[in-house]
Amino acid sequence: RAHASRLDALLSDVVEIAAPAERPGGEHVYHMYTIRLRAGDRDSFLRRLRAKGIGASRCRVPSSS
Repeated sequence: RAHASRLDALLSDVVEIAAPAERPGGEHVYHMYTIRLRAGDRDSFLRRLRAKGIGASRCRVPSSS
């Protein structure tokens, strides 16, 4: 949870990224820190993360409908 809090703070000003949210009264276990990319090319974003040594993968592809 401490790592997730740190990532939340670091990403709070990045408008292209939607960070995970906790529901009131709930606590996320954060076995993964899943973000939603609001804008931009996901594949390019993943390549840039990996080039910096940051492990990342696409969990699901949103449907267009």
